Amino acid sequence: MIALWEAKSTPQPLATVTQPVQLTGGINRVERKMYILATEPARFTRFYDKLKDDLGWTVHTLPCTHFIQLEMPDELTAILLEAIP
Repeated sequence: MIALWEAKSTPQPLATVTQPVQLTGGINRVERKMYILATEPARFTRFYDKLKDDLGWTVHTLPCTHFIQLEMPDELTAILLEAIP
C-alpha cells in the first residue's frame, strides 16, 4: 500500500507555502469543526493547544505520522464519519 501511495505522490506545490492565505470569516459558518493531531512527531501542537479547549472544535489525536490515511485508516475513517451530520 505504501509503495502504491509513493508511486502516485507528487511534490508539495510551492504555492502552498509562498502564497498568503486570505481569510474571509467563513469558518464561523462551519457548524462542525474538527482537528486531528498526528503525534509522531507532534509538529502542529500549537494548533492542538489552541483548539483543544475550544467548544466550537472537536479535537482528536492519533499516534502516527502525518500519513494518517496510510498508518491508521480505520481510526481516521471513524473520526471522519463523526463529522457527517
